Amino acid sequence: MKYIEGLKSAVKKFFEVNKSLVYLLPVLVVLLVVLIIVLSGQGNKNIDASGKTDDFYTGDNLPKEPQVDVLPQFKRTESAVNVGKDPFGEPMKLTGIVLSDNKPVAIIVADGCSYVAGIDDIVGEKSWKVVSIEKDSVTLKSNEKSITLSLSSTK
Repeated sequence: MKYIEGLKSAVKKFFEVNKSLVYLLPVLVVLLVVLIIVLSGQGNKNIDASGKTDDFYTGDNLPKEPQVDVLPQFKRTESAVNVGKDPFGEPMKLTGIVLSDNKPVAIIVADGCSYVAGIDDIVGEKSWKVVSIEKDSVTLKSNEKSITLSLSSTK
């Protein structure tokens, strides 16, 4: 008990000698609490190595020019299962013709792929060569075989 009373009297004596500390210490405690609150509120922002803050809602992190994300392209086939060729199906189908003075073009579906072919172009896996393109038909040749595809047969 005497020790605690002696300690209280020593603290009392200290504040009597240093009267300015009676007002200064509470002010310092309040400033310290305010500083801790302010610094803990800034912990939500991400700071990178350059020292810049990244705030999503202000828009400062958005690029000045528009950017494009290029997605990977996957090759898609008509069927996921590799079923062999249909012996009764058409090997090729003429789906359209574009006639022009310079270069007529035929749109041919062969082996599950579409080809836009002009005269002397190769179509399909069996190397069919486009020989002629008419108003409603296309003639193809491979080795000694010749085939004529017609728009009227696709309806």
